[in-house]
Amino acid sequence: MRGILNLPGGTHLIKAISGDFIYGLNNTGSQIRIIDHSNPADPVLVSATETGHSCKDIAVIDNFAYLASWDAGMRIMDVSDPENPILSGVCDLLGRAVRISVSNNHAFLATSGGGMRIVDTTYPEDLFEVGFFNYTPELMGSEDHTKGIYLDDNNIFLATPYFLEILTHDYAVKPNIFHLFEPSQFDTFSLEDFGEQTFTWESSIPPDSTDTLSYNFEISATISDSNVRTFNYSDIPDTFITLGIMDSMAFNSKVEMVKFKWHVEAICAEDTVNCIENYRFVIGLESNVRKHLEEADLIPDRYCIESLYPNPFNSTLSITVGLPEKSDLCISLYNILGQEAALMADGTCSEGYKTFTYEAYNLPSGIYFIYASVPGKMGEVRKVVLMK
Repeated sequence: MRGILNLPGGTHLIKAISGDFIYGLNNTGSQIRIIDHSNPADPVLVSATETGHSCKDIAVIDNFAYLASWDAGMRIMDVSDPENPILSGVCDLLGRAVRISVSNNHAFLATSGGGMRIVDTTYPEDLFEVGFFNYTPELMGSEDHTKGIYLDDNNIFLATPYFLEILTHDYAVKPNIFHLFEPSQFDTFSLEDFGEQTFTWESSIPPDSTDTLSYNFEISATISDSNVRTFNYSDIPDTFITLGIMDSMAFNSKVEMVKFKWHVEAICAEDTVNCIENYRFVIGLESNVRKHLEEADLIPDRYCIESLYPNPFNSTLSITVGLPEKSDLCISLYNILGQEAALMADGTCSEGYKTFTYEAYNLPSGIYFIYASVPGKMGEVRKVVLMK
């Protein structure tokens, strides 16, 4: 015997071991427990974090713990800091989840009353269900007692005390979901200085590397309730399109403000998937734009880093900063040694929420820090994790 650790309330399930840590659930499934076993003779309980629900199973991939909850579907917790796990995402499911397994950015959950549910986990903060399998009649009634889910490239193996159910899956039949980048949500542009605009978005991933992927782009412009114009552009091979919006939409010189909405869909053979967001932005005279932002409550009341996504990120990171007024903004990325690794933004920005995108293709995996500053008014630091 190497070591013993007594846990209050017991630990009814130890499912995952990653590095120096063991991940388990307590008897009621209401806590995720992380144990440091780097010294087998003296294991240490690092954290016992409330899940808020009765969880039946846990899987750990990289810095995330995936939970099958009896009463709350699927939950993901960020465990990059083992001492402080944080809830990252939730996906409601039909049925009561009892077992979970994760592979290739998909979570497979055995449920009681809802069959096998499949969830896209590409973005932990934006989970959505992509498919399901019904159980065979022989399995119905015993799914509450499912002992495990095991996966290979083509099959799902579902183990119960009475049967071994083998399901053939072809869940990856659509391109992956993806984010829009710029112009971002609630961006504003001065009509006096506006010319061409480049729209950019994240690359989707086709089901098969040999498949050809293209994009459809749609933009609508609203001048008034009775004057809305919509334009579509199809078969775009790249993740961007550049348009002379005001010219191509034939606006006259008397227009003082236009509200835009745009989105993109990825096309692969007969399959289509929409981007996660529908972004809106405004072009107009400076006084009109300011009035619009105030009326829509889109001017923040404080300087702040509003969001970072995804985090952890693979190569592309988007950061949104709130500016209560026109400001000189600088955003830098630092490595763990305090060395500046990249300059994301450095210039004057109008008030509102501003989003910037950074491609970290040349940086190694690791922990980095975002530093956003406005002289005399803001100096905020946030941690991000780059995983390749």
